[in-house]
Amino acid sequence: MSRDDLQATNASIVKVCTEQSVKQSPNAIIIVVSNPLDVMTYVALKVSGFERHRVIGMAGILDSSRFRTFISMELGVRLRISMHLFSADMGILWCH
Repeated sequence: MSRDDLQATNASIVKVCTEQSVKQSPNAIIIVVSNPLDVMTYVALKVSGFERHRVIGMAGILDSSRFRTFISMELGVRLRISMHLFSADMGILWCH
């Protein structure tokens, strides 16, 4: 599957999920955690019809989880159950 195919597949999933979310919870705030994040957040924004402050893209957690998984696979160690990620304008601080 190419990156373009993946983007199209993810966009259709985000579209359906957004439509159902808006139908069930018209006053919700949507937090998108899907790649490519900017495109999927835009899809959710347009499909929902919400004001832009009610559709948020959450970067960091998805990529950080993937990164941790790859590291654990390479090192042959188990992932820890909990992970905390604090981000701020100055950078990212990991706690575990």
